[in-house]
This record gives sequence, structure tokens and C-alpha cells, in this order.
Amino acid sequence: MIPNLVSLISVIKVLISAIVAFITAWLTVKFNLVRERNKGKILIFEIVKKYFILFYNSFEKGKESSTIKKDRISKEKYLRVIEKIENDFINLQNNLYYSCLLENYPSITMTQILISMEIAELRNREDFAFNAGTVKHFCKLFKAIKKDIPKKYLKNEVMKNFNHILEFIEKQNLC
Repeated sequence: MIPNLVSLISVIKVLISAIVAFITAWLTVKFNLVRERNKGKILIFEIVKKYFILFYNSFEKGKESSTIKKDRISKEKYLRVIEKIENDFINLQNNLYYSCLLENYPSITMTQILISMEIAELRNREDFAFNAGTVKHFCKLFKAIKKDIPKKYLKNEVMKNFNHILEFIEKQNLC
């Protein structure tokens, strides 16, 4: 009787260990997926912020109105940063949760396409002009992602300054 009891206790210990290992692995995977998804949201948000800062800095601000900077250096600066933004989108595709980000923010794809098209346009024209569609898609992406960003992130000092840029973009009737 005692050898059977010892065997039963051994089997129960093995089962408990297996259950604990399974639960631990499952929780680890779930935690990592949530962390990666949140990281992806923050990365998209940072890409959008970078674009809006670039857009804002491409204007001469006057008291009454603002005009696009037309010099060659301003165009070159814009082109270099927008190429970096395009690379940021490409790097975002390596995020473990990228497919879920696309489900939640389908405008990512069109925004990427418009960025690539705008780069091609800027490389092949003498003057400097924005693609209004690109700006509008960034606005759409910003509005979608903003509601999913943790409130503490939106209330930091950088975001307070960023709100000024958002107001400027809205005054341009692009958002």
C-alpha cells in the first residue's frame, strides 16, 4: 500500500510541476505580447510625432500667416528626415505584434505608401511642396493611435510642447 502511495505522490508532484511550468510559460508569452503591442503603439506614435515636427519646422512662421520654406536646404532637410521616417516604418514591421497593429490602425499601410510617393516626388522636382494626402493620413493615424497611448505618456512635458504643433497643423486645415 505504501509503495502505491509513494508512486501516486510522485505522479502528483510531476503533474503539479508540469502545470506550474505551463502556466508560467503561458503568462510569460502573454506578458511579452502585451509589452510588444504597447511598444509598437509607442513606436507608431513617435513616428507620427516626428513627421508633425518635421512638417511644422518646414514653415516660416509670421504673426499673421505661415508660409512653406522654399529654399533648397529646407527641401533637403525635409527629404532626409522623411526618408528616416520611411525607414522607421520599415523597422516597425519587425515588431512581433505588427499584424495586430495593422488590424487596429489600417491607415499605417497607406501612410507608408504616401511617404514613399512623396520622397519620389521631392527627388524629381525642383520646388518644395508637401503632399496634402500624406499629412492627412498622418493626422488620421495620430487620431487613431492617440486614444490607445497611456495617459501618463500624453501628459509629459514634451507632449505639452507638441500640442502647439498640433494646433498649427489644424490651422493649416490639413487635420
